[in-house]
Amino acid sequence: MLLDWIMVLPEEFVRSFKQELRSDEEAYRMWYVTSIERLAKVM
Repeated sequence: MLLDWIMVLPEEFVRSFKQELRSDEEAYRMWYVTSIERLAKVM
């Protein structure tokens, strides 16, 4: 990313950011549901 070239963070902040990013990605993970699966839930 361009921002990575412009602004270098201390390693502690990089680790913290990556950990928070992974946590958010897990919390907001949305599973893909096919149309057939949706129909099966209705029946």
